[in-house]
Amino acid sequence: MEKLTANSEEINSADVKFISQILENVADVSDIESEVLEPVVNTVNQVISTISSSYKRYSLTRDSSRVLYSVENILSNAETSGQVIKATRNNIAVTAVPLNSTIISAPVSGVLENWGSNITTIVNDSTPYSDAW
Repeated sequence: MEKLTANSEEINSADVKFISQILENVADVSDIESEVLEPVVNTVNQVISTISSSYKRYSLTRDSSRVLYSVENILSNAETSGQVIKATRNNIAVTAVPLNSTIISAPVSGVLENWGSNITTIVNDSTPYSDAW
């Protein structure tokens, strides 16, 4: 995934859609190793950075909600081993907090958007993405 975002100037809407599909596939795994979170956060950070600095912002944001919804699901399925897992970059900060000693965890993430300093918090009750844009 990180190779897809290595050259951010060339990212287009098809790339963002492809990244969202990859993340959705990762999110479908029931027990996600914590090592997977770093490349996920790196990729999402680069996507947000590209969208925020691009003149193509409006064409790139269509699938961004799918990306964020997938991140929430990945965090929910992350194997925390009872530990709090945190990952931060310039544009995103995520935390998976175990609710108890079982596999259940509570994802908490914030997206720090460069273009308006908006902070979006995603928690367990967030709604799925919508294609009705």
